Amino acid sequence: MAFANPLALLWGLLAVPIVLLYRRKIRLRSDPVATDMIWQCVLAEQPRRDAWQRWRHPVSLAVQLTLLAVLVVALAEPWIPGPRRLVLLMDNSASMNATDVAPSRLGQARETAARLISTLRPCDRAAVLSCGGVVGVHCNLTNDHAVLHAALQAVPSTRENSPPGDAVALARRMLAEPTTCSIILLTDACFPQAAELAAADDIEILRVGRPTPNVAISLVSVRPSPGNPHACQVMAEVSNFSDTPEVCSLRVEIDEEPVPVIIDGRSADRLTLRLLSDEHIQQFFAVATAGASELSVQLDQADGFLHDNRVTRAIPQATALPEADKGPPEAVETVWAADLRAPSARSTEGDLRVPSGLGAEAAAIAPASPWPSPRLLLAVLGIALLALEWCFYQRRWVS
Repeated sequence: MAFANPLALLWGLLAVPIVLLYRRKIRLRSDPVATDMIWQCVLAEQPRRDAWQRWRHPVSLAVQLTLLAVLVVALAEPWIPGPRRLVLLMDNSASMNATDVAPSRLGQARETAARLISTLRPCDRAAVLSCGGVVGVHCNLTNDHAVLHAALQAVPSTRENSPPGDAVALARRMLAEPTTCSIILLTDACFPQAAELAAADDIEILRVGRPTPNVAISLVSVRPSPGNPHACQVMAEVSNFSDTPEVCSLRVEIDEEPVPVIIDGRSADRLTLRLLSDEHIQQFFAVATAGASELSVQLDQADGFLHDNRVTRAIPQATALPEADKGPPEAVETVWAADLRAPSARSTEGDLRVPSGLGAEAAAIAPASPWPSPRLLLAVLGIALLALEWCFYQRRWVS
């Protein structure tokens, strides 16, 4: 058996003053009286009282020590089988920047993790890891709540999209005793391996966010234009991650200045796209660069995730033209289509439709109770009972 708060056992030192107070002898005051007839009547009953008066103090002392022992053990919080250790995995991938919940999905994950930390006892240990991009260890196993809260705030938001498999493997290596340990993953579950992780016995998923429709620029590729060093060809893929059709427009900026696009030999300020549910549309067009260094594709669509509405790429030099691109434009489009339709090339972070059947909702985690700690209430109750017993023992009550 272990104690969650072993320092509370120091309350057992109160047994010393209790025993000393019980062993203290009270000197009776002597006063002269006119007659002792009344005292003779009182002392005549003394033999009948001796049978229980002899045990009055030992029994009272035993009751007090038993009461103190129960309170001390309750304050120490006995725990079987022992302390708990957990690892908080914070998903800080691109989709966690969505603002469908306030202040964001990552912000709500931080608030939920803070509530979990506030429920830790002094014997518990926790660690904070991030798993959206490169695995980050922000805090090793500790019971210092201030350090844990600071580690939560240090988890950055990223635009990366990496599954949390490496972070889960690291967390399992940090926890040497699976029976008393657990891994809590705070995520929106917008990655393919979410169902597999939810089925694991040592992982608990706390879900943040709501199913949010989103139109995203999922891919952008820029290549030099064959035979024209002052122009480039662009392939932009727009995806509709929603259950309803959407209409949006696409425009291009060169060094943050709007420029027209050339498609099928015609110039247009922007492209209007109509997408069905779960449809991906690839648009091929050309733009004049005139020695510029940066190209941005902007999607005019208001939704809960603005980070995928703008993609910026560096404009490559004409001398870096691959051999496969020296043919006609139709051949270039064929090469792009075959290259960029690979499953590994398309990002899945644009799909913000949080699966409802995985894990528990993070918002359901109750905050720490605002009421006084049960340990404090037990301590006050014990002190009050001891004071009451002392008042009776000293006969300080007015009758």
